[in-house]
Amino acid sequence: QKVAQSIHDSMAFQLSVVGLIICNFVVVVLQAELKPEEGTDTDKLLFRFDIAFTTTFLCELLLNFFAHFFWPFWMDGWNWFDFLVVSVSLVQLVLRDLPGLSHLRILRTFRLLRIFGRMAQLRRIVNCITASILPVIQALVIGLVVVFIYATIGVEYFSEDDPEGFKSFYRAVYSLFSVVAFQQWREEFLPPFGSVNSEEDMMHVGRIAFIYSYVAVVVWILLQVVVAVLLENFFTATAKDKEAMAIAKASEARGNLSALEPLMEVLMSEFQTLEDLTLRIRALFDALDVDSKECLTFEELSEGLKKMGFREKIHLSREDWESVTNGLMLCNEQTEVTPIGFDAMLKGQLALFVQRRIANALAMNTGTTEVQALLSAAKYLLLSAEPPPHSMSKRRGSQLAAARAGSSETAARAGSS
Repeated sequence: QKVAQSIHDSMAFQLSVVGLIICNFVVVVLQAELKPEEGTDTDKLLFRFDIAFTTTFLCELLLNFFAHFFWPFWMDGWNWFDFLVVSVSLVQLVLRDLPGLSHLRILRTFRLLRIFGRMAQLRRIVNCITASILPVIQALVIGLVVVFIYATIGVEYFSEDDPEGFKSFYRAVYSLFSVVAFQQWREEFLPPFGSVNSEEDMMHVGRIAFIYSYVAVVVWILLQVVVAVLLENFFTATAKDKEAMAIAKASEARGNLSALEPLMEVLMSEFQTLEDLTLRIRALFDALDVDSKECLTFEELSEGLKKMGFREKIHLSREDWESVTNGLMLCNEQTEVTPIGFDAMLKGQLALFVQRRIANALAMNTGTTEVQALLSAAKYLLLSAEPPPHSMSKRRGSQLAAARAGSSETAARAGSS
């Protein structure tokens, strides 16, 4: 699967798919231009091309599905689009003789849109435009409300002078849409001024006020607001996309994140002082220590973290357990974590979490996440007067052993006295 993923995600493979998509679109254009009769040599040749392209795209889709099995494949919207286009192509190809399915041929032109999912820059543009749709629709709704108001006024005052353009509401909406789209007013029916050759060169104040106010409000103001909203959300979505890519690259360069990453995010955002952090860690230990034995096993910690409502569920494996306990050095002889070891473990992981956020900040040049990461790091380092806990794990382990030995010696002295 890793080999298939490396092949599918390689630049050479993606460029090859882009070339095939372009060639397929050229064949579709030729078929639309030539319109060969069914059964001719040209029709058979174009049909063979269609079979070859559909089979190739099906193999590419299966390779993508295997390389990103299972949820990573379906979580990508572009894979849904590829699946839909390839499925429709297969249905049209297999059942091409059935009446009514011949219209599915027009959907083959949508194969060209698959090129957006293959090129990173084009995919980013489409994703950012998609993210801007909802705010733009909200701005358009305001514009439509204003147009509907003007259409109602137009029906009320101009229906007799221009029944073709303002006799009904939908005719009025179309006429006002022509003003916006084609910059054209119905002057032949509703002239703002009288004829120059006539004896009375009168001015229709109501029509002029209607036209000027409509153009000023809808064309000069509301349409510019729509464009401004589109640009603002587009740039915001672009910045977030670049930020996410930078974080992904930085995370990939450093390897897998800690299994306790969601817990670290909560701790970093909530504690105020180092003493407060210690109290929160102790409260978390008490919540996980369901049997009140003052120690946590791997099973208790794993199951307890799963039940907590973090942003992402924590799945702690045996390897993660050995990693966060520094090779079980923070555990006692029964490989259980005591409150002191649990405190050292979480503070050590918190220090590593801060280091990862600093690395993310250094990998990014714009946005606000890096500022937040630097502030979080400064917050932790300023409040922490001692060295990072993860660098003291050995010393803490020796301290735990010394404390246990001291407790045993004190108990022995008490018994002899």
